Amino acid sequence: MLQIIHSNVLMTASDETEPFALENDLDSFQPYDYGDVTSEVENYWIKFDVQNLKDSVYSGQLSYSYFDHLILYKQVDQHTFTKVAEGGILYPNIKKNFLYRGYTFLPIDLKPKEKATYYLRCSQFDRPFFEFQALPQDLTIIETSEVKKQIDYLNSFIYLFLGAMILMILYNMGLYFMVKDKGYIYYSMHVLSVALFNFTISGKVINYLETAEHYQQLNHWLGFSSAALFILFSQTLLNIKENYPRLFLVSNLTLVGLMILNILVIFELYFIITPLGTVMINLTYLPMIYIANKERKRSITARYFFYGVLINFIFITLHTLEVFELIPPLFGIRSVPTLLIGACIEQVIFSLSLGAKINDTQLKLHQLIIEQNQMLEREVSIRTKDLEETKEELEIQNETLSGMNKQLASQNDQILSSINYAKRIQEASLPNIDKLEEEIGDTCLLYMPRDTVSGDFYWYKKVGERIIIIIADCTGHGVPGALMSILGIQKIEFIVNELSETDPHKILERLDIEVKYALNQQSTNLTDGMDAAVCVIDKKEEKILFSGAKNPMIYFKNDQLKRIKGSRNSIGGEMNFIHDPFSTSEVCYKDSDVQIYMFSDGYQDQFGVNGKKYMSKHFRTLLSTIFNLPLKRQEERLKEEFNTWTGRGTVNQVDDVLVFGALLKTNANMN
Repeated sequence: MLQIIHSNVLMTASDETEPFALENDLDSFQPYDYGDVTSEVENYWIKFDVQNLKDSVYSGQLSYSYFDHLILYKQVDQHTFTKVAEGGILYPNIKKNFLYRGYTFLPIDLKPKEKATYYLRCSQFDRPFFEFQALPQDLTIIETSEVKKQIDYLNSFIYLFLGAMILMILYNMGLYFMVKDKGYIYYSMHVLSVALFNFTISGKVINYLETAEHYQQLNHWLGFSSAALFILFSQTLLNIKENYPRLFLVSNLTLVGLMILNILVIFELYFIITPLGTVMINLTYLPMIYIANKERKRSITARYFFYGVLINFIFITLHTLEVFELIPPLFGIRSVPTLLIGACIEQVIFSLSLGAKINDTQLKLHQLIIEQNQMLEREVSIRTKDLEETKEELEIQNETLSGMNKQLASQNDQILSSINYAKRIQEASLPNIDKLEEEIGDTCLLYMPRDTVSGDFYWYKKVGERIIIIIADCTGHGVPGALMSILGIQKIEFIVNELSETDPHKILERLDIEVKYALNQQSTNLTDGMDAAVCVIDKKEEKILFSGAKNPMIYFKNDQLKRIKGSRNSIGGEMNFIHDPFSTSEVCYKDSDVQIYMFSDGYQDQFGVNGKKYMSKHFRTLLSTIFNLPLKRQEERLKEEFNTWTGRGTVNQVDDVLVFGALLKTNANMN
């Protein structure tokens, strides 16, 4: 074995670059103590004596690893020194004898029984680096074969651990594509980060770095990232957002804190990172342990999760005790295997937890199906009973309805018969339009009741040289409108035949009086009445006399459209408080033919497929486009336009439609 003579391990702070320069200043050397090393001093020299007690090759390890450059010298004689080896954090890894967590192993080659003095120059020119051990040791000497054995032993742990992690990643990624649960993604990413973190902290990552300079940064990045992914995985697995909203907020704040720490690692602010990182890691694990402990009695998923975290916590505690040398190494090498085993067991149990989540989901689904089936059975039983009762009620109602249907059918036949009879009466009341054409020439008449019978009517009478034509629109349509139309025809017959009235405005004035009297509107609330247009054609004088009750007359003379408005008062119905008495307007057709149109409001008030009314302006435009056509053709065009506007019956007719047109020629043109 190789013996270090501890009483001869000395240290001094000196900027000398060669050991022989220290021969004159040996009094400055003091007994070596790693606690005396400070970052303010750039160079230290360590002097130690060793003796080889057996025939073996040894390596010297300075566990205190702040130094970025190390140079080992062997004293040959009093003034002669030989450089044995170099090392340190910034020394290229490719030139080092062994690579393990950034440590430097310097060869101590002595013959059996040989004693020698060594000088080790320790420099920290750049900056203080990561301390690889919690409790730095004095200079240690170990057999080279033992170093190799420990590294090989560690490699076996590492590769077995990585293999297990890769299998779990592949397995859970496969489960993700099967069940599409993002928890498997978070878990796989967490496993990957745990694998990389342990690969780094074990020192294996050093093999892939040029120097050990960024070893500490990688450890922190991967450690914080692993904790962050653990939070995301735990949130999904334990449904923290839904069940524990406050702790969900705490875990999200911790997540943000971990990301901030990862940024601080870039600037190597370890005096902030180290204490904050410890707090953040605790904030990562403690809430999850609390939640899993609460949920584990009712969820096998939470139970597995709790045991996984608990076991890993135990192994982390053992690792901490090993690092501070409160217990001996449990697996041959201090600290690293303990972390690997704890992490591996935790991830295996987490994987079982995810599998249990599927079973939990299936169990809940199965229980839900059972409850739904039971509820449906109860519902079906209740509904069946209700249906039986309803069936009995329906049978009774069907018998009643059958009798009512027969009665309604009989009544309907009677009503239809009555309406058809009313139609025949109304048709008999209307004059023959052919006889009017014999008096004045061609006419057009579009008469379209909304129902079987109509509230619109037309009437004419020849009295001497005058021909009286009346177009009226009674209140309502159908049977009520038809009754009003018959009343109107009777009163007009009385006014013209009995009272011999032929002036348009006087006819309207008298008709208003007669309707109000007939309906007793002075003492009742009846508001029925009619709008009317009265046109008197004086063939001898070749002039047209017109008066209207709300209805106008449109005429074309010399291809120009003219409109004569009616009074704002109607016949009967509402009390005529508006001072707008009926008056007669005159149109002469001695010098030019005149084409006249009188109509109810049914055409222009009709809704189209676009949901809008036809409107009076649109109607006048239509008349302007057809007035030059033969009158029978005009009648066809009016009907075609109406059908097109309503979409061939897509939109129901809203009111009775009546349009009358006539061409009045001068006597000269008539001859």
